Amino acid sequence: MISKKSINIFSIFIAIVFFVLASMVSYLIDGKLGKLINYGSLILSYLFFISFFLTLSMDFYTGKKSDDEFPKKTVILFCIVVSAIVLLFCSECSFIYPLNLWDDSNCFFTVGKSVLSGKVLYRDLFEQKGPYLYFFHTLAALISKDSFIGVYFIEIILSSILLFYIYKILLLFTSKNVLFLLPILLALMYSSNNFQLGDSAEEFCLTFTIIPFYYSIKNIKQNLNFSVKELIVTGICAGIVFFIKFSMVGFFVGFAIMPVVIYIQKKQFKEIFYAIIYILLGLVISCIPLIIYCLITHSFVDFFEVYIFNNIFVYSDENVKQTNILMKFISLVYNCCESLFNHFRNNFIIFVFAALSVIYVFKSFNLQEKLNYFFLYLMTVLFIFGPGRNYRYYSLILDIFIIFSLIPINEWSQKKGLLSMKKVYCTLIGIISLLVIIFIPFHKDVRFVKKDNVPQYKFAKEIAKLENPSLLNYGSLDDGFYITANIVPQTKYFCLLNIPIQEMHDEQKRIVVDGEVDFVVSRQILDFADKYELIMHENSIRPTWEDTVFYLYKRK
Repeated sequence: MISKKSINIFSIFIAIVFFVLASMVSYLIDGKLGKLINYGSLILSYLFFISFFLTLSMDFYTGKKSDDEFPKKTVILFCIVVSAIVLLFCSECSFIYPLNLWDDSNCFFTVGKSVLSGKVLYRDLFEQKGPYLYFFHTLAALISKDSFIGVYFIEIILSSILLFYIYKILLLFTSKNVLFLLPILLALMYSSNNFQLGDSAEEFCLTFTIIPFYYSIKNIKQNLNFSVKELIVTGICAGIVFFIKFSMVGFFVGFAIMPVVIYIQKKQFKEIFYAIIYILLGLVISCIPLIIYCLITHSFVDFFEVYIFNNIFVYSDENVKQTNILMKFISLVYNCCESLFNHFRNNFIIFVFAALSVIYVFKSFNLQEKLNYFFLYLMTVLFIFGPGRNYRYYSLILDIFIIFSLIPINEWSQKKGLLSMKKVYCTLIGIISLLVIIFIPFHKDVRFVKKDNVPQYKFAKEIAKLENPSLLNYGSLDDGFYITANIVPQTKYFCLLNIPIQEMHDEQKRIVVDGEVDFVVSRQILDFADKYELIMHENSIRPTWEDTVFYLYKRK
């Protein structure tokens, strides 16, 4: 008799063999046939993974846990596998994509990689996101300096933690079988437009907001005070989020409102004092790596000027800088409403799940729980959209508020008896998730494109002909040429950011005019590049960017 454990191992082994063999064949076969073989291998692999889930689902009921909860190790394994598969299709950091073509991600990775070469954040390289985002990419660069595979592994870890805590939150309201709906939720979140191409600051922040979100929902539902551990961990998470992208800290402002109100109602004023102390302790702990780094590199001033001052006083929309308080308020409300409208208009499926989540909250939560949900959402929205900038990936952080939509779906499934047919139920969820992650992401056509057909790798081959070459990405965000050519920038303004600083424009142009670097990459013809000759040009393969042309200039 073959054991279930043997079936699990065999399923995973066959899935890996199918994918590896098909990937090898696809490199020998060009065009649609190669892509068809790769898709076929992935589908077969996914089906074998489904069989793994089916046998695993039987094991869910044999652990030592009670009927109310699955074994922790099994849940963690489930979250890891689901995250790996969903990110494989939805994140351009995975190995089925030739490169992450998002310029923001390339900026993060270039800076993170440069730290390994001794470059100092903010002083040697100008980038406006938080230091911990770059430190994550420094870790990724330890795995690979010329690809995003290291980022893909970090994404899997963070996504697994995200799913685990989503499950813990939902378990407070519904049965453990809601676990089987997590693949659909993650597939919808990561295939939406606000996920972009993967590897955003918002994606990293999701994990560090879901943990305090769980503490908040649990304690207010169960009428409990926050433990010392929960408060310190919340402070650490708040610090990490602040040092990734501080506009996300609105969530933690909302986090504090209802507990303070409840403590005041109970006249537990000491608890408020102790809570502040423990959260501050967590914040201090989160600052320790940054403090050590700044002390070693003598970069406190650079950090403050670039990350704090510029983001607050330079990057914000002009309308928010109004001195008139009424105009500021009107502008704030308008920015938030417009941004939320655009968010739901561009992500209709997310809107449906958000609506279902809100309906459940207002129907089933008590007053304190409703107010807590409201303040968390409100403060998150105000801090993200209030300053007036609005890019579609900003709203990804709001997806943690749609998780309650799974509760009525799970209860409906139980009521209809679907859970009595576990194999059929799990297979259906697996197929729906697969269809979502294959067909919905807007960048799906870039999968399995060979590196030889990507402009960044074509230019890299030409650049590599020169020994120890230097490069400047002129006039735009980082388009990935530093990564494919494995070059560490030698200039502070290694690319052009979306922030109105004239010195950045002037310095980039001066470098080209003076001929200070060996190669210059640009999205435009450089009429003033007298010391350079145009040697290559290629059209971008990034979705919706097909009309963008990259030009490679070489110093004469």
